[in-house]
Amino acid sequence: MLLCALNVFCYACSSILCYQGIYLIEDDGDHKSANDSLHRSGAELRLVMDNVPALIAYLDADLRYRVVNRRYAETLDADADTIIGKTPGDFLTPETYALARPMMDRALAGETVKFENQIVFKDGRRHWISVTYVPDLVGQGSNTIDPARRVQGFYALMVDIDERKRAEEALQISEQRFRDIVSASSDWFWEIDSDLRLSYLSERASDLGGIDIGRQIGMTPWEANDPDNSDQVWQEYRRLVEAHEAFRDFRGHYKGGRDGKLHHISISGIPLFDSALRFIGYRGSASDITKEIEAIRERERLQDFFAKALDMRDVSFAIYDPDEVMIYHNDTFASFVKSAGWNTSLGDHYEDVLREIIRLGSVEGAEGREDAWVEELLLGFRSLQVGEQEPQYRIKYRWLDGSEHWSDACRIRTAEGYTLARYTHVTDLVQREEQLRQAQKMEAVGQLTGGIAHDFNNILAVVLGNLDLMSEHVKDHEECANLAFKAIRAAERGALLTQRLLAFSRKQPLMPRPTDVNRLIRSIEDLLRRAIGEQNELEFVRAAGLWRCEVDPSQVENALLNMAINARDSMLDGGKLTLETANAYIDDEYAAAQLEVTPGQYVMIAVTDTGTGMSSSVKARIFEPFYTTKEAGQGSGLGLSMVYGFVKQSCGHISVYSEEDEGTTIKIYLPRAMAPDEKEPVTNVDRGDVTGRGQLVLVVEDDSLVRELARDLLVELGYRVFMAESGPKALSLLQVTEPIDLLLTDAVLPEGMNGRELARAVVAMRPGTAVLYMSGYTENAIIHHGRLDHDALLLQKPFRKKDLALKIREALAREMPKGDDVEKGES
Repeated sequence: MLLCALNVFCYACSSILCYQGIYLIEDDGDHKSANDSLHRSGAELRLVMDNVPALIAYLDADLRYRVVNRRYAETLDADADTIIGKTPGDFLTPETYALARPMMDRALAGETVKFENQIVFKDGRRHWISVTYVPDLVGQGSNTIDPARRVQGFYALMVDIDERKRAEEALQISEQRFRDIVSASSDWFWEIDSDLRLSYLSERASDLGGIDIGRQIGMTPWEANDPDNSDQVWQEYRRLVEAHEAFRDFRGHYKGGRDGKLHHISISGIPLFDSALRFIGYRGSASDITKEIEAIRERERLQDFFAKALDMRDVSFAIYDPDEVMIYHNDTFASFVKSAGWNTSLGDHYEDVLREIIRLGSVEGAEGREDAWVEELLLGFRSLQVGEQEPQYRIKYRWLDGSEHWSDACRIRTAEGYTLARYTHVTDLVQREEQLRQAQKMEAVGQLTGGIAHDFNNILAVVLGNLDLMSEHVKDHEECANLAFKAIRAAERGALLTQRLLAFSRKQPLMPRPTDVNRLIRSIEDLLRRAIGEQNELEFVRAAGLWRCEVDPSQVENALLNMAINARDSMLDGGKLTLETANAYIDDEYAAAQLEVTPGQYVMIAVTDTGTGMSSSVKARIFEPFYTTKEAGQGSGLGLSMVYGFVKQSCGHISVYSEEDEGTTIKIYLPRAMAPDEKEPVTNVDRGDVTGRGQLVLVVEDDSLVRELARDLLVELGYRVFMAESGPKALSLLQVTEPIDLLLTDAVLPEGMNGRELARAVVAMRPGTAVLYMSGYTENAIIHHGRLDHDALLLQKPFRKKDLALKIREALAREMPKGDDVEKGES
């Protein structure tokens, strides 16, 4: 209708304008009928124009208004008479007119122009319109249009689109608001079509969920996230969607996407239906709840940790709320606090707990800096982040009873802001670590002293042997004989020193056998009484039914004598020494807390004195060689070191209990003998006849001085001798010499063959050859697990002439094993 009215308006206006305008009509009688008709047509046209929902105007070639309808006039807020003859520039702002003017020029050039513009009036009013300019060609109202297409004006049709524009702007704002919300949201949005395939995923699906949007569009959610159709969660989701059910906070998960991680998600969605209630798809949102799920699992882990901690005997913990108030502790914590003497309980602030601990001087290393210590722990406590566990640190406490205790502490901040303070009590562990360090130190010192003793024994062997030989030649010179005697006594003291060093380093040759300790102690009772002196009382407490122990009896005697002398020196004003024996069993728990201790049955010997006792620092060092609290010249510091080495080499255990001014108890545990008594080899040695009768002796020793000494002593004793410095050379000599009567060999030899291997080869070549080993240092050649092989005869370095003579006679008097028996005899 609007276009029809415009056409009528255009043609009518052409006729009217031919008569100088719609309001200027000539009154000619000849034309009266035509004028009446024209008036009627103009009135009808005016009625149509004024009721068309559009702005209509006609502008001439000078851009002056010639016709406007009522709506146009109302829009310009002026009446028609005011508008006619004026230009648009009289009503529009320069900016608006500047935009419209080019369009008007195009219409005057004969072009139909369509555009949208916002009219801004001079009074500030704004109006959006859709504009159409139609050119008015000369002769357009008749069939004689100017061939040159001259334009005499143009028609302006303007439709008010202000409401539509405002609606569009509102829609754009709404859409932008939605986009902003989608962009800022921690969720992402999705749509699926009627075929249940994803048709839309917002960008946050990629940003937050690591989803490859391009890959998933066109796929069903379960195809995208459960391709093998095996996940029951996604199958339940599929059931809901296929049933067109709404759902909220459906929990699912998927792995992969662009980041390859496992994501947990919460999905909400509603089905969509058209006006005919036909299903057209789904629309919904999803959010990544991975952190939430991980936090829940962390809480569960902590709860599980708490539950387990309740059952840990050596772990105590306390829980503090976000205000640093203790709200819970386990029984182990309460017991520890009570034993330490601290006055703290539930409801205390963490700072108050720290100050209570420091008030009693309980923390080692905090003396003189108590406030700084508290501030350091508070700073660490308050700087913990959610889910963070601080590095473990060790604290040494001193309880009111003076005992020392260690705990490994750490604090954990939970997701809810609570703090777990955990203390793992490691006193036993620290003590074992200290035992290990002490054992390693003793082992290192033992290796050093053993090596020194080995070399020193060779030196002393040469000194003593040559002094023996020299004393024979100067026995008629009293002064020289006296000097030789003093030198021999000094060398023997050196030999005793090396024996003690070897005992400490567990490298002395032991000859253990089943021993009745009660009988052994009874046999040395008089010696012990003389050792401790008349001012001290000696008491024996012997257990009835005492087991025999597997031990070298002579070493037990030496150990008891050394402990008795140490006890005597600690009882300055006299006292009481008690020797007690008992059967003992070391269980698994005690053995696990010690080093080098095997659970089982032992014979226990306790030596208790009423002396001055020892401090903890002295007690920690009493087994170290050369450590002594006595004045210079009063002791070598090797007595207890020898005891320690002997007990350890015997696979036993030694413990010390001592307090200052309360005396000392030393307990040694020796393994119970499970084997029957061993009979001593029958030697039938005539002690009065120690000279040789020309028997041939092969001496094998790598140290030339010791080798020559052995030769000289043997010649003095009436033996024939030839020598070699190694096993292979000794075997070569046997190929060209007459049969030998005795092999005298060092246990440790060079060139890849030790004394035991040499003896085996010699006996194989010359069955019935006697064998005597000499050594100042235990080795696995003839010593195994601390004991001398039962068929081996040993001459310990350093030795005297008489010692050599007796051992040779004993070796020659023995019934020596054959070659096969040597193989069997090695243990």
